[in-house]
Amino acid sequence: CDELKERLMKLAELEERKAYDALIEDIAPKKDTEEPFSSYKDQLGF
Repeated sequence: CDELKERLMKLAELEERKAYDALIEDIAPKKDTEEPFSSYKDQLGF
C-alpha cells in the first residue's frame, strides 16, 4: 500500500512539472536541465 502511495506521489510530481513546463514554455526558451528550479531562479533573477 505504501509503495502505491509513493508511485502516486511521484506521478503527481511529474504531472505538476509537466504543467509547469507547459505554463512557462511560451515565456522561457526550452532548456534541457536536470534542475528545473535553477531555470526558475534564473527567470526571477536570483
